[in-house]
Amino acid sequence: KMANDRRHLENLKLWEDLNSPIAPLSNVQRDGVVELTALANKWPLLQAGNIALNDSESKENAEKGFKETQASQTDIFLKDKIDNAQQFFSWYSSIEDEMCRDGDAVYQNHIRKLKKHSDEFGCMLREIDQTLNELKKLNEQYRFVSNKTNSLHESCEELLLDQKKLNKILETVETKLEYFDEYDKLSTRLSVPDFNISNDTFIPTLKKLDECIIYMSKNLNYKESPVYLTKFKLLLGKALAMIRQFIVVSFQRTTKQVLPETETKLSSADTFTLFYGKFRSNASRIKVLVAEIETRAEKFPEYQQILIECYNCYFDQRDILLGPSVDAAISELAKRYDRDHCTFVRSGCTFLIHVCEDEYQLFCQFFNDETEFLVQFLESVCMKLYDTLRPIFVHIQHLETLAELCGILRIEMLEDNRHESKKLEAFSNIASQMLQDVQERLVYRTHIYIRSDILNYNPSPGDLAYPEKLEMMQSIAESLQDNERLVRSDSRTSMISLGSVTSQEVANINCNADLERRKSSTGNSPADLLGMWYPPVRRTLICLSKLYRCLERPIFQGLSQEVLSMCSRSLLLAGKTVSQNKTPVDGQLFQIKHLLILREQIAPFQAEFAVKETSLDFTKVRSAAVTLLQKRNKLFAMNSNNALLEFLVDGAPQVVEHYLDSKKEVDTQLKDVCEQFITQTSQALLHPITDFMKKVESYKTLNSGHLQGKAIHLPAQPFATPDNVREVSNSTLKLIKTSVPPILNSLHLYLANHETEIILFRPVRSNIMSSFQAFSMIVTGMYSEEEQLVIACPSQEQLSLLLASLINPN
Repeated sequence: KMANDRRHLENLKLWEDLNSPIAPLSNVQRDGVVELTALANKWPLLQAGNIALNDSESKENAEKGFKETQASQTDIFLKDKIDNAQQFFSWYSSIEDEMCRDGDAVYQNHIRKLKKHSDEFGCMLREIDQTLNELKKLNEQYRFVSNKTNSLHESCEELLLDQKKLNKILETVETKLEYFDEYDKLSTRLSVPDFNISNDTFIPTLKKLDECIIYMSKNLNYKESPVYLTKFKLLLGKALAMIRQFIVVSFQRTTKQVLPETETKLSSADTFTLFYGKFRSNASRIKVLVAEIETRAEKFPEYQQILIECYNCYFDQRDILLGPSVDAAISELAKRYDRDHCTFVRSGCTFLIHVCEDEYQLFCQFFNDETEFLVQFLESVCMKLYDTLRPIFVHIQHLETLAELCGILRIEMLEDNRHESKKLEAFSNIASQMLQDVQERLVYRTHIYIRSDILNYNPSPGDLAYPEKLEMMQSIAESLQDNERLVRSDSRTSMISLGSVTSQEVANINCNADLERRKSSTGNSPADLLGMWYPPVRRTLICLSKLYRCLERPIFQGLSQEVLSMCSRSLLLAGKTVSQNKTPVDGQLFQIKHLLILREQIAPFQAEFAVKETSLDFTKVRSAAVTLLQKRNKLFAMNSNNALLEFLVDGAPQVVEHYLDSKKEVDTQLKDVCEQFITQTSQALLHPITDFMKKVESYKTLNSGHLQGKAIHLPAQPFATPDNVREVSNSTLKLIKTSVPPILNSLHLYLANHETEIILFRPVRSNIMSSFQAFSMIVTGMYSEEEQLVIACPSQEQLSLLLASLINPN
């Protein structure tokens, strides 16, 4: 029924649909409907109980409406003709009924519709109630089913989680049991007679054993893990035993094949092929196995042990092959170069370098990782040469040989091969040890040398024949100046040949030193040749030039300090001897000459000639002991004045450091000698004036108390008469004129450098000028003008011109 009503409503909607109406109306029909609608709206609806008879407006409206409709409905109401009242009343009654019906028709129709709708709504409500009841039942059923479904879902999810957990547990158990199950497989595989290291599955078997051992070691809390760990280690030991047997047998077999052929004499190429070519025949297969061992050696002690055994076997077999050959080669070199130690060292070290390089390359054919065993083996090979050379080093006496050996070991063998540090590490260790032995021997022989040949040098008469040697060389130089240029050049070459090779060594120590600069400071006369130097000075510089290249800087600095100190002392003794044999000036100039040479020649050495010495000062110990004896009654005092405690605190010896600088010592000695020369020369030239000045000062001192402010009349004294004073001035000037040229000649003869001569003579000139100035002040202050004319004391300008003419006569 509801479906029909819904269909009727849909049909009503389509009654006047714009697109497809069910009952379309024409325009005329539409206009008629509009007019009827307007009339219907104007017709009043009568409602019971709502009509008031006394309402005039209602009456007018009713009458007006009646009149309006009467005309239009006359034809309808008056179809039948009324003849009498009865007909009229009948007609009126019918009309009234008709009008009532017409007036109530709308309401009746509306009521019918309302009833219809009420019935429909009642049915709809009943259906809705029924539907709600059904929906309520469905809701209850839905809730029931939903609860059941949710419960089922939760149960399923729990079951799925349990399943996942169980699967994980199962997988974990299977994974863990997999390592336990591997034992039977691996044990069966290793027990097969045909299974050996050449099998393709051998390396994977080792890897699987390693994995199982690592797993068992990490999970010792599992049941039977310790048992299976022991079993797996036994299997690993069995596999490693197969590797060890293969490698050891391979090395031993190769040694047995090569060893008989070494008894025959072979060329170097055949020997190399025999010792190295045949030995590496199985290197490829052994290296693969060794690589597997080396990668696991850090994690497993079993692999570490088997690797050590392989090293030992390899080096034992190499020693069996190589040892006799190396011994024979070193013995042959020792016989061949019995007296040429330097060539023996150079040849022996070169031979060992080749051996170390070849052994390193051969070792790399079998092993990948470097090991200390290789260094130890090569050191044992190199020790054969060391054991042969050490007795030779101990008995070498000559410094030149020791210095040359140091140069060979330090430069040729160590520094030149520094880029091959890995290959030659063992050789470098032994070569360094040999170098240290040679240096130790060199230092020892140097100590003996500087005491015997420098400090305690016994000079011959010719060594100290000064200035005769210099005069002879000067006369030779002057005679050479008269020859032609070519002859002069040849003669200069001949003179230079008088110097030894050591002068070149000293000159070349500092490669940046300028030869012209050295000539300008030391002179370029024949007297300055190396052969004309005092032997201890020459030996000192030779010794330093040798030591500088051979020793490390700290050792060289300590030893050079001692060498220079001994040389300075030897020069001092020689200077005294020259002073005794000739004149003090000759002795002083002798020392100045050689000290200047010494100072200049040690300048290129890039080292400090200073050492620090540490000693103990016991002076406080003595004073503390005296104090302790004086306070014997306070030995056991229980306070801070305890004498024993003060002795322990104050009586400790002090550590004193002394810095010894030989270069400063040379400078100090040179300064002292120069001051002695200046003082003695000044006294020799000015002693008349200085004696007169002393007498004047003594006279003033003696008579200062008696005169009591009166002027001193110096000319009245016998020693200070104008004639005597004039004699003092003239004698001093005469002495200057006669003595200064020889002094300058001596300076030129010894120093042979004009600048140095001027520098050394300048203080003497200053002393002369200052002495005459003081003398002139006494003359002008205590003598009259007539007496001054008699004395005729030279002025400073006159004296300066005199000295200038003597210094530069040309």
